[in-house]
Amino acid sequence: MQPVQIALIGGGNRGKLLTRLLLESDQPVTIAALAEPIPERLQATGDLLNIAADRRFTDYRELLAKCRDLDGAIVTTDVRSHAPIALDCIDAGVPIYLEKPMTRTVDEALKLTAAAKRAQVPVMIGFNMRYAPFYWRLKQLVVDGTIGDVVSIEWKEVLSAFAWSVGYCRASWYSREADVGGWLLEKSCHDIDQINWLAASACVRVASFGSRSHFLPRQDVPQRCTDGCPIEAECDYSSYKVSPDGPDSLPDYVPLDRWDKCVYHCGSDLMDRQVAIMEYENNVTAAFSIVATGPHWSRLMRICGTKATIRGTDHTNAVEICRHDGSEPVVETVTADKEFHGGADPVIISKFIDFIGDPTQSPRATLDDGLESMLVAGGIEIARRENRVIDLDQWR
Repeated sequence: MQPVQIALIGGGNRGKLLTRLLLESDQPVTIAALAEPIPERLQATGDLLNIAADRRFTDYRELLAKCRDLDGAIVTTDVRSHAPIALDCIDAGVPIYLEKPMTRTVDEALKLTAAAKRAQVPVMIGFNMRYAPFYWRLKQLVVDGTIGDVVSIEWKEVLSAFAWSVGYCRASWYSREADVGGWLLEKSCHDIDQINWLAASACVRVASFGSRSHFLPRQDVPQRCTDGCPIEAECDYSSYKVSPDGPDSLPDYVPLDRWDKCVYHCGSDLMDRQVAIMEYENNVTAAFSIVATGPHWSRLMRICGTKATIRGTDHTNAVEICRHDGSEPVVETVTADKEFHGGADPVIISKFIDFIGDPTQSPRATLDDGLESMLVAGGIEIARRENRVIDLDQWR
C-alpha cells in the first residue's frame, strides 16, 4: 500500500504536533511537503519532518502549484488565512484537515462551504473534542436515552491564569477581536460545537452579553512585569509565575518582546467574561459562559433531560448521572490521556486519513458542523455587539 502524501501548511506548534502524531500512528503516511512563511520555522519544521529541500515553500500557493501528487493537506495556520488557503486547496482538488475555527467570519465560512460542496472536495474540521473520550461519553449518554430527551444544557469554560495571560493578553494578533473574529468565536467554537452536537438540532435564536471589565489599564502598575511591579508577588498573571522559564518557553504566537507585558496594559480588546443563550429548533435551550479568572483551565457542564441530569467536568473527567427518580447518582470517571486535548488529537488526525480514503465515511466533525458552529458563534458575537436577539434562520 502506497503511503498517503500529506502536505503541512503552517509549521508552528500545532502543525508539528499533529504531523508527529500522524507519523507515530499506524497510518501509511508521508509528510511530503511543507509551506511556512517564516524562514527559520520553515527550516526547523522541515528538518524535524525530514522534508526534502525542494518540497519546502514559504508560499503555500507555490506548494500547491508544484506538488501535484498530494492526497491531502493539514492546514494549521492562523485563522486569518484559513479561508484563502482552504479555497485554493479546494481549487487544486486537495482534501483538507482545517483547524478550528474554520474561518474568521461567517461570510468566509459560507463561501468555503459552497466551494467545497460544488467541487466535492472533502473537508474535515478540527473539532477534536468530539474525539476525546470524555466528550464522546457525554454524547453516548444522550444518544442512548439515559437521560431521556434533552431539555436544557448549561456549559461553562473557565480559563487558568496561564491560558488567559499568555494566549489572550501577551499574544499579539491573537488578542485582537478584529483578527480572530471575537473571543467566543475563536476560543469557544469548540464549546458551541459541543452544545450543537448534544442538542442535535439547528439553533434558531441567540443572545449574548459580555465585556472587558477587569483587565483594563491601571495607574498603579507598570507596563511590564519586569519593571518592578508593586503587586507582582500577589498577581496570579505575573510573567514570572506563568512563564518561569522565560520567553523561550512560550508558544510561537507570543512575540519575545511581549512575554512580560502586564495583563492590564497588553492592549487586548477581547472580552474577559461573556455569556450566551441559545434556543434550538427542537426546543432545547442552552446557556454558555466563559470567564478568564479561574484556578485551572476546565469546562463544566450540566445536561438536563426528562429522566435524568448529567453533571460533568473535564478537569477530572468525572461524569455524574443523577436520575430524577431519587435514586443514588452514578459517578463515572472516563479514562483519558491528559495530553493532546484529552486524548483527542491522535484520533482525529488519524481519522482524517481514513476520511481521505473514503469520504463517504463521514467524520464526527464535518464541514457542515464547522459552518453551524460559525453561524451560532458568529450570531452570538453580533448579538453582543448590537445588544439584540439574532434570528439565525434569516442567515440560513
